[in-house]
Amino acid sequence: MAFVFTFAAGTRLELREARIALAIGLGLIATEGAYFLGLFALVPAVVAVAVWGTGRVVRSRGRMVETLEKQTSELRDARDERARLEMSTDRARLSGELDELLQRRLGELARLAEGGAHPGDAAAVTATLAEIERESRSTLEEMRAVVGVLREDPSGAPASPQPTLINLEALLLRAKGAGARLIVQGSPRVLPAGVELSAYRIVEHLLTALEDAPEVDVHVRFADDVVELEVSGTARRGAKAAIERARERAHLQHGTLQATTRGGRAEAKASLPVLAGA
Repeated sequence: MAFVFTFAAGTRLELREARIALAIGLGLIATEGAYFLGLFALVPAVVAVAVWGTGRVVRSRGRMVETLEKQTSELRDARDERARLEMSTDRARLSGELDELLQRRLGELARLAEGGAHPGDAAAVTATLAEIERESRSTLEEMRAVVGVLREDPSGAPASPQPTLINLEALLLRAKGAGARLIVQGSPRVLPAGVELSAYRIVEHLLTALEDAPEVDVHVRFADDVVELEVSGTARRGAKAAIERARERAHLQHGTLQATTRGGRAEAKASLPVLAGA
C-alpha cells in the first residue's frame, strides 16, 4: 500500500504536497519495517523513493503533452485567423479592382461606339456592333471571374480549417477518381497561409476545367522562393471560366498562370511567389 500511495502522490500532487506524501509513505514503511525487517527496512524505503520519482516523471510527461497540445491548438487558431485576415484583405483589394475594371471597360466601349462609322455605312456599323458585343462579353467574363473569387467563403469565418496543399491528394481523388496522379517535387514545407489556400484553390478551379478522365495529372514543385503548380488533362466545355478564376487566384498572390489547349487537352502552369505571400 505504501508503494501505491507514493506513486499516486508523485503523479497527482504538486511538488510540495508530493514531498509531504513521500515523507508520510517513508514514515509508514519505517514504522512497519523496523518491527518486521530491522535494518533491511531501508530496501523498501529506497524502492518507495524510486516509485515516487517514477510518478513525478509520469506527471511531468503528462503536463508536457498537455502543453504541446495547447500550443498546437493555439498555433492552428492563429493560422486560421491569419488566413481569414489575408482573405479579407484580398477581397477588399479585389473589390477595388472590380470597380476599376468596370469603369475602364465602360470607357473603352463608349470610345468604341463614339469612334464608329457613320450611320450610312451599314457594313462598318455592323463591324462596330460586333466589336462592341465581343468586348462586352469579354468584360462580363472577367467580372464573373472576379465576383466568383469574392463569393468564396462569404462569411469570412470558416467552420473548419482552411484547406492546404496537404489536402490535394484527397481533393484529386474526390474530384477525378483513383486514376488521377499527384506528383510532388522539391522539399515540401508549410507555406504562408494565403499562399497555401490560393494554391489549393487554383488546383481546385483547374480540376473543374477538366473532364473526369484518368489522364489528369497534377504536379507541385516546391522551390526556394516559389511554389509551382501544373495541372493537365482533357479539357471540358466551358473550361475558360474556371481557368480565369484560377488566374485571378494566382494574381491575388502576385503570381502568374499560363494555360494552353491543344488537341482537346488543356494544360495550365501557375507560379506563386512564397516571399510575397509571407
